[in-house]
Amino acid sequence: MGVFLAVVLGFMLMAWQERTIVDAWTYCSDQAAQVAIDTSPRLAAEVAFDRSTVRLLVYIMCFPVGFGLGRLFMWGRSRRAAIAVGCLLGVAVCAAVFVGDFALNNGEVAGAYLPGRCPGGRPPWWFSWLPMRVG
Repeated sequence: MGVFLAVVLGFMLMAWQERTIVDAWTYCSDQAAQVAIDTSPRLAAEVAFDRSTVRLLVYIMCFPVGFGLGRLFMWGRSRRAAIAVGCLLGVAVCAAVFVGDFALNNGEVAGAYLPGRCPGGRPPWWFSWLPMRVG
């Protein structure tokens, strides 16, 4: 059951991430999705090299790694507490990897975005205290 859950969660996170990245680039360039993909060097490379497989494998491993660390941390405690901490840490690892993936793969390069929409290549809804690779 855990393996099935990890695979389903991995597919969901990968699909959400790829949709979020394309939506952000579409918003920042004020172009249709395919036009944004064709004119943006980083997004075109993202699609051309098909990083989906690597992203999927990483996302599949996030929850089990976090869960295992949580269980290890709670070694010798009650089973329910260990499972609860494992689940919380699994979700935390998934969230951290999701944010890191977005930060590395979403920032726009100069000339591929409208500065009025995305100042400095950062979407306006991206938290200013979180780093993002731009330029």
